[in-house]
Amino acid sequence: MLREVRASHEHYQKRQKQLFTGIGSILLVFMLFALIMTIGSDFMSFLHVDILQKAIASKIKASEGFMTFVWYIVCIWFALYIRYRTIYWLI
Repeated sequence: MLREVRASHEHYQKRQKQLFTGIGSILLVFMLFALIMTIGSDFMSFLHVDILQKAIASKIKASEGFMTFVWYIVCIWFALYIRYRTIYWLI
């Protein structure tokens, strides 16, 4: 009985260590990603890429109505395709 409890406790400690190692590594990766994004943002600001980014964003915003129309057509086509494919499968 004591061996089973000791083995269970050792297994629990091993799993707890794996959990903390996983959480620590996820936190480390997130902090590294935040650091890279901060440095990258400063570097892009130094190269004045933000002006190009704003221009692209304005073009995307200007085409918003057209893209909504395209997505509407795609959704209708997909719904009809699924419906008729299902009906054909049932026959």
